Amino acid sequence: MALTQVSDAGLVKPASDLQDNEKITLGTGNDLEIYHDGTNSYVEDTGTGDLRLKGSTIRFRSPSSESIIGAFENGTVELYYDNSKKLETTSAGIDVTGYVLADGTVRIGNTSNSSVGRIAYNWGGSLGIQCDPSGGQRYWRKPRWQGLRRPR
Repeated sequence: MALTQVSDAGLVKPASDLQDNEKITLGTGNDLEIYHDGTNSYVEDTGTGDLRLKGSTIRFRSPSSESIIGAFENGTVELYYDNSKKLETTSAGIDVTGYVLADGTVRIGNTSNSSVGRIAYNWGGSLGIQCDPSGGQRYWRKPRWQGLRRPR
């Protein structure tokens, strides 16, 4: 690809359109590549270090402008499914819209401090609920579906 220098600031523009698999490369070792392979488009870091995107607001959108990811400086990160927000980080933790499907042990609350309320469940069948109302601990645990009706 032939590049034409536009100014002393180093701004360049392509002298012609790039074809499939022709790359715009940047860096001494061509560490950053931007190209289209005929099917997919790529921004690829081929060197050492991170590929960093910087901005006070960063949004990923589909070709039809549906939201996929939103990230906001000093604020939330949002994840979308089919343009519908499903998970959002907040100053208090996360907000989830819809169901949470977990494969493994699920813990809710402070699981490392027994003086704070918590709920724990694992797919082996154990369920435990613990709280500390006014300093008196209450604990309930039912292992392996004993006395509980197992969902079908």
